Amino acid sequence: MDALIEVKELNVSIKERKLLNNVAFRIYPSQRVYIVGENGSGKSTLLEILAGFNDEKSGDITRKKGLKIGYLIQDSSEWFLAPTVIEDTAFSLLAEKIDPKIAAQKALKTLEMLNISHLKDRSIDNLSGGEKRLVTIAGVFVREPDIFILDEPFHELDRTKIALVKSLLVEFNKPYIIVTHHESDIEGDAMVYELCEQKLTLR
Repeated sequence: MDALIEVKELNVSIKERKLLNNVAFRIYPSQRVYIVGENGSGKSTLLEILAGFNDEKSGDITRKKGLKIGYLIQDSSEWFLAPTVIEDTAFSLLAEKIDPKIAAQKALKTLEMLNISHLKDRSIDNLSGGEKRLVTIAGVFVREPDIFILDEPFHELDRTKIALVKSLLVEFNKPYIIVTHHESDIEGDAMVYELCEQKLTLR
């Protein structure tokens, strides 16, 4: 079975500080992966590289041809691209030239899945932190990607909302990579990697 994403000999330095040293990593279809580590250890940088949003590196990274990645950054508050919830959720679909009516239908369905369809016409500026997080997650889910790469997706969510997001990820039946600071977020059968002292190690 071919890996969806494979990294070899990945090295990253920021302002002369070594962040990642000779990191190797693969993810295959159906795998569920969590990455843990201290603040500043390089978890977010690693996810940026895996998702193709950071080229400040040396080493090899290979992604399966045509792979559609659903990427959620840690602080996604600056990623809102439209004034209302439903417009923002549909934005990526419209950018892919999907018919506006179909895009709106898919966006509404995704908001319903996350139990936030009542916010569809709400201004982004009038949302709570948790509501904003769910809207950014909706923007990832609506694209129906082949793999999810999610940086702290449960931040500012209560336990009920966390359980909902997890259940939807199971329903999608797609592989995912999640960075979290909370061990309690990790499912018992998931693979867990720890990023520590520039190295990524499987527990």
